[in-house]
Amino acid sequence: MKLKKNINDYTESEFIDFLKKFFENPNKFKGRELKNHIGKLVSHFEKIVEHPEGNGLIFNPSDDRDDSPEAVINEIKRWRKSQGLSLFKYLDCSCHGRQSSPISES
Repeated sequence: MKLKKNINDYTESEFIDFLKKFFENPNKFKGRELKNHIGKLVSHFEKIVEHPEGNGLIFNPSDDRDDSPEAVINEIKRWRKSQGLSLFKYLDCSCHGRQSSPISES
C-alpha cells in the first residue's frame, strides 16, 4: 500500500488496511528491517492523524478502548470530528451512471 499525504486521501477501509500493518506482519520482516518498517508507519500515522495520543492510540490504548484497528479508527473519527478536522475520503457509489443517495427515514 502506498502511503498517502493526508488522512482525507484515505477511505476508511484503506486506513483500516494501513492500521492492520501494525497488528500483522504480512511481509514477514524481522529484526532491524521490522523496526525500520514500523518506524516509517508510526511517523506517517502521527503526521496525518494529529491525535494528541499519537502512536499511543495503537501501542498503548486507554483501558476503555480495544487494541484493534477498528477501535483506533473510532477514536480518530471521534477526536477529529470534535476538533472540526477532516475525516476520511467518502466514495460515492455509482450504479450505471446514477449516484446513490443515503437511505432516508420516511
